[in-house]
Amino acid sequence: MNENILSLKGSPSRDEFKSLHKTKLGNGFYACDIDLVLVDFRSKNGIVCILDCKRMNELITNTEHKTYQDLGRYHKLFIIRIVEKVEDGHFIINEYRNGEEFFMTRTLNWEQFKQWETELRQMSRTT
Repeated sequence: MNENILSLKGSPSRDEFKSLHKTKLGNGFYACDIDLVLVDFRSKNGIVCILDCKRMNELITNTEHKTYQDLGRYHKLFIIRIVEKVEDGHFIINEYRNGEEFFMTRTLNWEQFKQWETELRQMSRTT
């Protein structure tokens, strides 16, 4: 994989666009961003699932609920809850369905997260 892609931590132009969208357009122009869409070219649909990352006590906004419900009609959607530090890979993974989070699993490190994601990708190739 291209080293430039691996080293990306975020796009300054994307962050600027999101900030300006909020400040320049103002009330009524609702939007939300999704953290990660997992793609697998061997999957039947291409999109494996959608991930949104949140702190343990972070609430899901009304705009996010609406977005999750609409996207959830077509794709699996998971809320990745950060237990401690992101770099530790200690997460609680909940599936979002019908306006609620349902516990799926817990990972203690990035290797366990990789295993969970690998299983998701394999399932997407057969269903």
